[in-house]
Amino acid sequence: MSRLVKSSGLPLLAVALFGLFVPEVCEAQRAQVMGQVKGVDGKPLKGAVIHIDDTQVVRKFTVKTNKKGRYFHGAIPLGYYRVSVHVNGTEMHAVPRVRIYRTKRPGDTFAYDAEPVKVDFDLQAIAKLKKKRQEALAKRSASEVAADRAKEEERKFGHMNDEFKKGREHFHARRYRQALQAYVRAAEMDPRQHIIFAEMGETNRALRKYDDAIESYRQALTVLAQNPDSKVGAKYQMNLGLLYGLMDQTDQALAAINQALELNPGGADLAYFNLGATLVNSGRNQGAITAFRKAIEANPDHANSQYQLGVCLLGMATVDEQGRSIPPPGTLEAFKKYVELEPSGPYAAEANSMIQALAAQVKTTFDAKKDK
Repeated sequence: MSRLVKSSGLPLLAVALFGLFVPEVCEAQRAQVMGQVKGVDGKPLKGAVIHIDDTQVVRKFTVKTNKKGRYFHGAIPLGYYRVSVHVNGTEMHAVPRVRIYRTKRPGDTFAYDAEPVKVDFDLQAIAKLKKKRQEALAKRSASEVAADRAKEEERKFGHMNDEFKKGREHFHARRYRQALQAYVRAAEMDPRQHIIFAEMGETNRALRKYDDAIESYRQALTVLAQNPDSKVGAKYQMNLGLLYGLMDQTDQALAAINQALELNPGGADLAYFNLGATLVNSGRNQGAITAFRKAIEANPDHANSQYQLGVCLLGMATVDEQGRSIPPPGTLEAFKKYVELEPSGPYAAEANSMIQALAAQVKTTFDAKKDK
């Protein structure tokens, strides 16, 4: 007896799979899927394309129907799939959740069904059922329409929320690819939730897919614009700035942070300092210098920006003909300002050492010029 999945066109399509015992499975196992497609004229449909898409990981299979409208695929990995029929590039119908589990192998003694999963599509019957449903829907009262919409929204929100929670769980467990897949499913269910796209942005950042992360944050900002929130918008713009920094696009990074500060003024020194720190950690000293100088412009007393500016400038030092290291102008002053602001700060010892070394070097250079 086959495991049969009838496509009836009803809102919730049942998957009838015979055999209650499901043994432990492994990724290497495969199962078979087969079925028949009948066209809107009730006759077997040749050349229809069956899409078999895994609902849990990115995995897709396609197969065409023969002259009798039949199709068969004998090597589908175990899992849950969305099975759909396409005619001339248009999806005609789909069964959203088909469970494909292991078939009986030689030597197995378990008494469960070994036949393929069967998914049939009768487009004529489906069209008739859809027409009936449309006629029934057209007869509803305004209150019934509103009640049905509310139920549908509640159902969609529940499913979306489940996928969103899965994404969060995967993300915190550093299963970033699974997290991204869950967020994508959540966004498909309800694309009006800006936080989903923001979480996709952070997940893409963790995967070092910076272009995708930027696009996700842009989508988050687009959705947020429908119901603006300046603090949330500022946060998203700030994260965009950090992403541009990671891509060595300093001008775009500064522009995004400026937009963040327009939305939520205040804290400019910390915003630019965070950008500078991101650039330093990714080995982009020149952009970091620009960011730390912006932080100091906003707040000359931001001690950490003064110290980090000194360190970055020191890293840009050149060597003269005598082999002496010549740091850019402002290096010594940045270290001095840090010690002035934080005489007992965490970097005070290193700053004082740099001050002494730079001061001695300046004296040596001056004495050499004097001897000439």
